[in-house]
Amino acid sequence: MPPRVTKRIPQSCYDCYKRRVKCNRQIPCDVCIRRGKASECHRETVVVNGQVFNNEPQAKSKIEMLELENQFLKEKLKQFEDIEPEVTEKSIGNQSGLYGMTVNFFSKKPMAEEGNVEYSYEEFKMLQDFLTFKNSLRLIEFNFQKIIIFHCVLIPEIFKEEHEDFFRKDGKHLSDKIEKTRDEYLWLSIYYATISNVLFLLDDELCEELKIDEELSKKLGSISTFAAIECLHRGQYLKYPNIKSLQCYAILCTNFNASSGVHIESALLRVMSYIATTLNLDKLTRPNEGVSLLNFELNCRIWWILVVIYWFNGPAIGKSPVGIHGFTTPRPRNISDFNLLNSIEQESESFLPITYNLYIFEISYIKRSYFQSKVVPWEALELAFSKILNLEQALKIHKQSSNNEYAYFLLHLKFLYEKLEIYKRMISFKIQNHLPIEEERKRCTEVCLELIDWFDPKYPASFRKYWITGNHCVNAAMFLLINMILNQEDINLHHLKKIEMLVVQIQLVFKNVKNPIFNVIPIFKECFEIILKKLNNQSYNLEFHEVKKVLNILDEVPKVYNRDTDLYNMVTVDYWDDFMNWVQSQDI
Repeated sequence: MPPRVTKRIPQSCYDCYKRRVKCNRQIPCDVCIRRGKASECHRETVVVNGQVFNNEPQAKSKIEMLELENQFLKEKLKQFEDIEPEVTEKSIGNQSGLYGMTVNFFSKKPMAEEGNVEYSYEEFKMLQDFLTFKNSLRLIEFNFQKIIIFHCVLIPEIFKEEHEDFFRKDGKHLSDKIEKTRDEYLWLSIYYATISNVLFLLDDELCEELKIDEELSKKLGSISTFAAIECLHRGQYLKYPNIKSLQCYAILCTNFNASSGVHIESALLRVMSYIATTLNLDKLTRPNEGVSLLNFELNCRIWWILVVIYWFNGPAIGKSPVGIHGFTTPRPRNISDFNLLNSIEQESESFLPITYNLYIFEISYIKRSYFQSKVVPWEALELAFSKILNLEQALKIHKQSSNNEYAYFLLHLKFLYEKLEIYKRMISFKIQNHLPIEEERKRCTEVCLELIDWFDPKYPASFRKYWITGNHCVNAAMFLLINMILNQEDINLHHLKKIEMLVVQIQLVFKNVKNPIFNVIPIFKECFEIILKKLNNQSYNLEFHEVKKVLNILDEVPKVYNRDTDLYNMVTVDYWDDFMNWVQSQDI
């Protein structure tokens, strides 16, 4: 085929030009090297003004091309390891400090404009001073004892050795003066993510041991989160896909709601999904020769964490690119760390940290398969409900111990919440088909009351600090209030007292009114005022002053910094705004 006639000489390689991706205009280019196609990288031969350009052979020989690729990679490595550029506010961008690169990358306005804090390297020093080897090790141990259930993408024995090596080598943290290799930055991203994980979920006993209060713990946790994201950028996680980037994200997912907002979680999720598919984590199959049992299972865990986030949060983050049959990667197995380290392919019957995730994976699969869409057949709802019941029964087989008490707490909470979701969809189905809904409404009420009970002070405050607990209990309370507003016969003092207990406990557990959960309090108050007006206009067997007492409790809650809130799926995703407009317009 004769060369193409054109007016410009191609600078990009032919493959990048065809795929419409950015090329660094070298031969071989970075993109072709990463894709393993360095030997095929070439520019298109063209004719410009009657003269032939780029007519050189694609490669004199495979050996010569490999030598060229090797030299190219050596120069890149030298660029990243030997050069020590000065990191300044100017090099980071218009935003200063730790948050700067994150703001620039995601093209979001600074969080300082949204009422949050923009951290600087000076403030980061507060975290650096706090993270002595002793304090750091104590936090790491707490993570592996209590909250590793949230991710299971680290092996405690291995990570503790890496942690000790870090402090023994130099112990130098993120800084605007010190430059590290990509691999070191990516390890630090995992480290800071783990630290932030713990700081948001500390119990009172450890706070006292470390001599910090909840406010300082939350601030240090937020700084740690942004430090982890900064290290991802410095580790060039976008340019060089690496499993460590995915490990960092899997850990950070525990506290995005508390530290930085779901917009960063959602943006990062799409990037991490791209990295995972680039590393072929969606195409894992058994047996997988050449991959150790440990790496295979960790890769499965990471992939399924990304899948679960998509399947649980679909409405909030847009359409999920991960379909039920869109990947081959199997679910992880219930294999102990000891067996993974010793390549023993034998599952355990005990409740391990990964066991919690296996239940969550199954719940997400049920949700995605049977009742996440807007239009759901009745048979699918019944099947989903029966599968949730089966999971509850399966959990009883695992003997509860002090090591998995937190996991049991959260799983029972999750079972109840998914039942509520199913019952609400049953109500929608019956309304659409003009069928009575009393039975399902009654079941919803019963489940909501059970959910609120899980915020009872008999459970440790550290259990209730995790965002899912507060989110699910608040959603249950909102359903009860809405039900009372729409169905006068269901106004019930006992239910109102339950909500009063919840409001009191929210203040005791979270303390900091800037926590997003406090944004629901004004909406609670509006609903209570509507109910009180109903009581004043109707004859009920309720004492008015009891409702007013709850209203006074709501008035005593400190004013929050931002009234806007995403209450997720309390009534229906599509009609919540309409409902709130209706609430505010009532003159009963």
